[in-house]
Amino acid sequence: MNIHDHHKKLLWTICFLSLFGLILSSYLLWVHYQPVETICLAFGGDNGCDIVNKGPYAEIMSFPIAGLGVLGYLAFIITSLLALHKDRLRNTWLESYGEKATSYLLIFALGALAFTIYFNYLQIFVIGTICSLCELSATIVVILLTISLLLRKK
Repeated sequence: MNIHDHHKKLLWTICFLSLFGLILSSYLLWVHYQPVETICLAFGGDNGCDIVNKGPYAEIMSFPIAGLGVLGYLAFIITSLLALHKDRLRNTWLESYGEKATSYLLIFALGALAFTIYFNYLQIFVIGTICSLCELSATIVVILLTISLLLRKK
């Protein structure tokens, strides 16, 4: 396998993991506005996902945290697809974006990690419960960061 094929596999992995994260965040966003209980693993008897996703720390300036997840995962999907098809972007207004896509993926991943660390701090030390679906999203973010670092290393 040459380096170009390995690069493409990493970009497809980012794309598919981000799609899974998008589905997860979309579900959390939908539940945020619904009078239904979130389907998630409960630790300690409480539905941590509902406490976290519908509580006072679930929004930043009236915008749901899950909505930030949706936007973030969409950015990962679009950017990884642009990187995969950067040859087709030649002589278009997206050419420079396609060329810098792996740098953007790393920037997105670092931003997502910083937010994830802050949100985990809130869950553990302020809210006092853990949202298992949020932790699944945090795991995806760490994997996306790792892959983004591998892409930049190439």
